[in-house]
Amino acid sequence: MRINEIADPRQSERPRELIYNKVKEKFKKYSFWSAIKYVSDYVSAPAEWPEIVELITEHKTEIIKGMLESIKDPRYDSYSMYTLIDLTEQLHNMGIIWPELNTIKASIQHDAKVRGLNI
Repeated sequence: MRINEIADPRQSERPRELIYNKVKEKFKKYSFWSAIKYVSDYVSAPAEWPEIVELITEHKTEIIKGMLESIKDPRYDSYSMYTLIDLTEQLHNMGIIWPELNTIKASIQHDAKVRGLNI
């Protein structure tokens, strides 16, 4: 169940606080992958949650670095490509538009094309 189905985030600060703290915890204890996945799964309109967007933006360097490290990983394959493309789209859907994401996405799509993959 998405949080917006429980309570309108513009009407109640409590669910917003709970979600914000959970995302913050995911960044701290786990990884940006976990935090972004949590937002994607539980917040139906993240762009309407400026505190979430700001929290993700605070981790921009970590996110971009992690994506680039994934591309350099020897286990980089079509699944990795799909996962990274999906991540760029999730961030875009949250209202996060970083030029680096477009560059990474274009690079992955080019690499997939060279490998004869349909990503």
